[in-house]
Amino acid sequence: MTEYYLEKNNDSAGPFTLDQLLDNGLTVNSQVWSSETETWAAASALPEVAKLLEGKSSESKSGTASKGSDDKTTQNQAQGEYARMSFSEAVKYCYKNQFDFSSRARRSEFWWFTLYVALIFAGTQIIKILLGLISPSDESTLFRAFYPILAVITLVLPLLIVVLPMVAVNVRRLHDTNHSGWLYYLNFVFIVGFLVLNVVDNFSPSYSVVQSVYYELGDVLFYVLAAIVIIVNVVLLWLYLRDSDKTENKYGPSPKYQ
Repeated sequence: MTEYYLEKNNDSAGPFTLDQLLDNGLTVNSQVWSSETETWAAASALPEVAKLLEGKSSESKSGTASKGSDDKTTQNQAQGEYARMSFSEAVKYCYKNQFDFSSRARRSEFWWFTLYVALIFAGTQIIKILLGLISPSDESTLFRAFYPILAVITLVLPLLIVVLPMVAVNVRRLHDTNHSGWLYYLNFVFIVGFLVLNVVDNFSPSYSVVQSVYYELGDVLFYVLAAIVIIVNVVLLWLYLRDSDKTENKYGPSPKYQ
């Protein structure tokens, strides 16, 4: 077996096998002594040693490419950004902070939780459709008795589960762009207006004056409320898509930038 020696600090170190050279400080500029040539030479002048160095260089480049995504995350962190939230992290965080209406929420937190809510309601709609398909063909009296309860559960229970954390993360997302969370509550203008119109519509005949006003302005009010909701939601969407404020604002430190 060929033995190799490395010149270190005007002294020789070894003997080493070819594979051990790299672990003992071999570089392109190293002087190497080989038992085959019995002479000192530059590492690049010995074919087998030069090949060893080339393999090390290729492996280093390959390793750098394979870690591209990790390096990007590390680079972002080095530039002062916290790592982006994952889906599970966002859901857990929103439930943990469902009573927090004062701090800030970055985009990844908000949009992952919005997707979670959409999936919840899509699942309940599928369950509702399946219940509707099963009910007519099922002759079970017990099933028919509990069917209305099951239908209500598929509508009400998911709402109760997500409403508080969803409202909270909407408010925090607006805070993150340095805007008041009260903008989100403008969405409820349409709901309140719709309820008012329905209450007026069911007044008794003794309220004929009120009813006449409703019949004259009801459609106009409906379209006005609908236009307000559309405008508000377009503005909110624009705010939700904005990046976090890079510095601390009146709602607290940035959840994205260090």
